[in-house]
Amino acid sequence: MQIWQALVLGLTQGLTEFLPVSSSGHLVLLQQLTGVNIGEAEMLFDIILHVGTLVAVCVIFWQNIVNLFKKPYKNLLYLVIATIPAGLIGFLLDDWIEGVFYGGAFLAVCFMITAVALVATQVYAKRAKRLYPIGYKVSATMGFAQVVALLPGIS
Repeated sequence: MQIWQALVLGLTQGLTEFLPVSSSGHLVLLQQLTGVNIGEAEMLFDIILHVGTLVAVCVIFWQNIVNLFKKPYKNLLYLVIATIPAGLIGFLLDDWIEGVFYGGAFLAVCFMITAVALVATQVYAKRAKRLYPIGYKVSATMGFAQVVALLPGIS
């Protein structure tokens, strides 16, 4: 990978991570468009980009993270519940997900799914009369949504 390609990918990760789009999908797309060969070094680079984003999130939301570890620990429990499905499926289907992740045309389908989900969510949010409190069911639903979000292009 050349320096200019690394810069483009780093800027893309930084600009798309906090938008309702798939930063991973955009990285895969740009890797394909810029001719980056996907090898172990490039996968490590992707991981480093995501770790950089994680550090930024931890810095920005430091107080919220600290509050998770204060009694009554209910929000920490909900976070754990929401994390289990994606962690388990990611572990069990690692090779399959990796194959899909760096595949080709499937990425376009995933981008379209995200677009439809964003529009549907916007329509639903305008019609919703109330917000649902976070509980066990909502946490589990979020967790299973994160399973789908393991695919590139799904956000």
